[in-house]
Amino acid sequence: MTAFNAFHGSKTFSGELLTNGEIVTLDFIFEPNGIIRGTVLAEDGVTRVEGARVDLRHPGLSASIFTDAEGRFEFPLVPPEDLPFPIDAFYEDGVAFRNARILVCFTRFGQVLEVEIVLPKQGSISGIVEDSFGEPVALADVALTETEYPRRQLTHSRPTTRDGSRSPTSSKARSTCARGRSRSAAGVPPPAP
Repeated sequence: MTAFNAFHGSKTFSGELLTNGEIVTLDFIFEPNGIIRGTVLAEDGVTRVEGARVDLRHPGLSASIFTDAEGRFEFPLVPPEDLPFPIDAFYEDGVAFRNARILVCFTRFGQVLEVEIVLPKQGSISGIVEDSFGEPVALADVALTETEYPRRQLTHSRPTTRDGSRSPTSSKARSTCARGRSRSAAGVPPPAP
């Protein structure tokens, strides 16, 4: 006989019934699962982040919670796993977003694991679109492509100003590729002065 519980795994017992109508009572006692708890910190490594979403990506279960006023979170009843698995933190403040991933090893029943997740720094990108002669390009569309995770394509919602400049765009990637295109070259007529 095997008893299975999604949080505790399975227990197997073998034996035999010796007489017709015999009743055998078995108690299956599962080991207690563990707890993963921790804190989400801002890019300075000190400031606690309230309202960050934390995603547990355990192979046997997935769960999401938000950090409390102290930046803390807790996942109870986490079963042990032979392989490392990720925990992701995501925070957005309206203008910028930050996300971080850690891998945890959680291999024992009853284990209590304390973790810290530090969100990465994020910068802004601003500049001037110029043509091949070094002249500013007014009303150019600008697109940025992050060349590393999360590899977002960031298209600026407003074209460059008449002097070719553009307002900052947030990016967390260390490497970003910028591309500007004149609206007139794309067949879009310039607006009336």
